[in-house]
Parts: sequence; C-alpha cells; structure tokens
Amino acid sequence: VLWVANEIINRKRILSDQPLSRETNRSLQYESMQMIMFFLGVGLCVDILIEVGAMNSVRYWCDQHIHNIYIMSLALGLVSSVMDNLALVISSISIYPVLPDNTPGMTTYLQSFVENGQYWHLITLSGSIGGCLLPIGNTAGYALMKAEDVSIWWYIKHITLKVLLGWFVALGIYFLVDYFLR
Repeated sequence: VLWVANEIINRKRILSDQPLSRETNRSLQYESMQMIMFFLGVGLCVDILIEVGAMNSVRYWCDQHIHNIYIMSLALGLVSSVMDNLALVISSISIYPVLPDNTPGMTTYLQSFVENGQYWHLITLSGSIGGCLLPIGNTAGYALMKAEDVSIWWYIKHITLKVLLGWFVALGIYFLVDYFLR
C-alpha cells in the first residue's frame, strides 16, 4: 500500500534521466525510497505473522520436531539462499522470545535462547552467509547481477562453492569454540 501511494504521489518526480540541481540524481532518491519501503514492508509482514500466531506455530513445530539449533540454522541458511535473507533473519529472530538468564531448571536447549545465546549467533551467521549462496538471496547479489551483468549460472560456478565452504568452516569454528570454551 505504501509503495503504491509513493508511486502515485511521486509519479511526476520519479524520472531517473533528469538530474536534480544537486549532484545526486533522482534514481538514487528513488532507490533509497524503495529500500525504506522494503524494510518497512518486511517489518510489517513479520508483525502480521506474529499477530496471527504463525510464529507460535513455527516455534512449536521446531521444538517438537527439530529441537536442535544447529539444524535450524542450517535450514535457515539454505532457505535464505533463495529467499531474501533479511526477511528470514528478522522472522527467525521473532520466533523465540529472549529468555531470562537465571531461570532454575532450564535445559541446555532453552539456554540457547537467553540473551546473547547460541541461537541468536547461529541464526545471524547462517542467515547472512546462506543468503550469499545464490545471488537471489540478498540485495547485494542482485545488485552484482544487475551492475556487472553476471548470470546466476556464473555465480553458482564461481562463487557458491566458496561461500558454502566458508559457511561450514564458520559453523565448525563456532561449534569448536562453543564446545571447548563455554
């Protein structure tokens, strides 16, 4: 709705071939407005999912069937390679509440959800790196395709394997540090 309203109100102003009196052109203003609208839309969509109870259903399903934060982070990373990683990371952060640190009888699994717990680190790591597996998983990859005329197949052939290797190395290092130093 906000995007449509912006287009209607600014339809005469959004002419990317006409420069402004300043050194920035109108296309930069237009792209900035679109980015703001994108972030606002993602936040509103996540809030809607919280309000209708979808996030509670996802949390319940993950607790019953997966019950492993490493597997959840791997799944998020793989999904974020084809969907926008920002939306997935924001929604994954919204699934679980931050638990109080000194709750008696807290299991090891639940300790992952305390402030600065393992879940938050792994979701951020996997969502960010997983979004780089394919160029369509993040806005930077899309910008690369658009600016440098790079195809998806070129990206898969030259970049994806390196990103995948880096992701698994990062997860391995995180696991080793977590296992031996915590």
